[in-house]
Amino acid sequence: MDKKALFTALMIAAGCQRGAEGERSAGEPGRERKPPTGPATERSVAEQQEVRGQDVIAAVDGVELKRADAEAEAMVKLGDSYENAPQHLRRALLQRMLDEVVEQFIARNLLLKEADRRAIKVTAQEEEEAFARIQANLPSGKTVKELMRESPMGEERMRQEVLTGIRINKLLGAVITNEVVITGEEVAAFVQKNKQRLQRPERVHARHILFSVAAGDDEATRALKKRRAEEVRKRLLEGADFAQAAKEYSGCPSAGRGGDLGEFPRGRMAPSFEEAAFSQAVNEIGPVIETKFGYHIVQVLERLAADRVPDEDVRNMLRNRKYQENVKAYVESLKPGAEIKISQ
Repeated sequence: MDKKALFTALMIAAGCQRGAEGERSAGEPGRERKPPTGPATERSVAEQQEVRGQDVIAAVDGVELKRADAEAEAMVKLGDSYENAPQHLRRALLQRMLDEVVEQFIARNLLLKEADRRAIKVTAQEEEEAFARIQANLPSGKTVKELMRESPMGEERMRQEVLTGIRINKLLGAVITNEVVITGEEVAAFVQKNKQRLQRPERVHARHILFSVAAGDDEATRALKKRRAEEVRKRLLEGADFAQAAKEYSGCPSAGRGGDLGEFPRGRMAPSFEEAAFSQAVNEIGPVIETKFGYHIVQVLERLAADRVPDEDVRNMLRNRKYQENVKAYVESLKPGAEIKISQ
């Protein structure tokens, strides 16, 4: 699991990304997601004050975000999409992601300051439950401690990130108390306005077991991993439980879900994986296939014809949007009481 996947797993499990769209982790055979391409968030005059020192990109009440740290975080968020982008677009991609990193830094520190003012703490039970959620989503044999130690941030810093996420969610739960209600009229209006956008193409629901390969693996090592994949496939054909085998053998973050990748359309996965998923019969244990991630055993659980996003999903989407708008409005309400500086 790479830095991006680890951080995402930790933050989602801690509840730090409520309302965020799920992101495919490294090891799952998806194509890289592209970063947001919308305009940078407009900032007030007070926020545009220049920070002294070229090595600082932003500061909130004296808490500084170093430019090097911001760029490193932006590059992790961009992933391979930065390297895959044409040379003339890379600077713009990085700047947009830097804008996002700065915006998140400001929001985080404003919310933490308010959590401090309200003396919001994390109980031992809340911490235990958060790390249990993280562990449940990890591949078999991997522990939270091991993954946190592998992070460039270090184990203690990653632990503090999880605790910070819990504190922020507790604060938001206390201040954003109104139940977000979405009416049937709102759903109907959104569907009418976004008919094309809400159309879903043919897709499959599949699960897999990944025998990961590393860039430095030699041919003998790769051959051994492929043999292991073939052996496990043979056991599956003889009746072994797929979900249990995924938890035991898979090197993909989906192992904690029994290898379940959910639904996906064409164009989302690596070519050889996609070909297998869209050609195999439902419930068939397909032959071992190879992608850049390693060797996969794929099982299609369901085929889904092209259709429209259900109204309940639209309702949840609109509810999420309203919640995020409420969070943004609350963060904005905290800005006048803080000294915010951003370097351009």
